[in-house]
Amino acid sequence: MDGSKFDNRDNPAADIYLQLVKKHHCPKSTEGTPRTLTELKIYVRNRVSATIFATYPRLN
Repeated sequence: MDGSKFDNRDNPAADIYLQLVKKHHCPKSTEGTPRTLTELKIYVRNRVSATIFATYPRLN
């Protein structure tokens, strides 16, 4: 990801989330777009890692 293209460099959570969903086909959050890096971290921990392990079960 190119951080120089983030709309809000002080809090890039929404930009990172949108790139994960649009470019990397991660599932959308049921909680809406993460607004903080902490919310993004929770999203990644809960949704993205679950998707990776469901897609690649040998990693478990």
